Amino acid sequence: MTEGDLEEACARQHEVVVKALENIRHLSKEAWATGYNHLRQESEWRRCPVFLCGGGADLPGARKVFRQCWVPNWPYHELRDLPKPREYQDDGVPFRRMAVAYGLAIPKPEHGYGSGPDGKGGPVLPKDSPDHTPPKFYRGPQGAGGDQLYPKPGWLG
Repeated sequence: MTEGDLEEACARQHEVVVKALENIRHLSKEAWATGYNHLRQESEWRRCPVFLCGGGADLPGARKVFRQCWVPNWPYHELRDLPKPREYQDDGVPFRRMAVAYGLAIPKPEHGYGSGPDGKGGPVLPKDSPDHTPPKFYRGPQGAGGDQLYPKPGWLG
């Protein structure tokens, strides 16, 4: 079976492909929830861009499925292509399709090893990152122009 044959089969079985992609998106919710725990501000996640890459990036329905936000009522994500590294030689193959294989071909020392959470120099994964949520700022009544705790004459109008 050639790549063209596979693409034609996926186009004919569009519903099956979309169902499989929806299942993959559903399985990614745990990663999104973990990320949200590191930056707990809804505004920071709305319209968060998503990089769609790998061999399945061109499957029919992939863009429609993965632009949906993991939170049901939030707006769609903007889909972007990963920027192509300068040293990538495409030979006719778009980087978005080869990005995963390209990343796996990079030697360990270049992947950021040496500062892992285990203290042994393993990779730093997103789930191991610190909480980046800014502290909440509370303004007391003293900065509101006087005693705001008790009603005074004319307080309604």
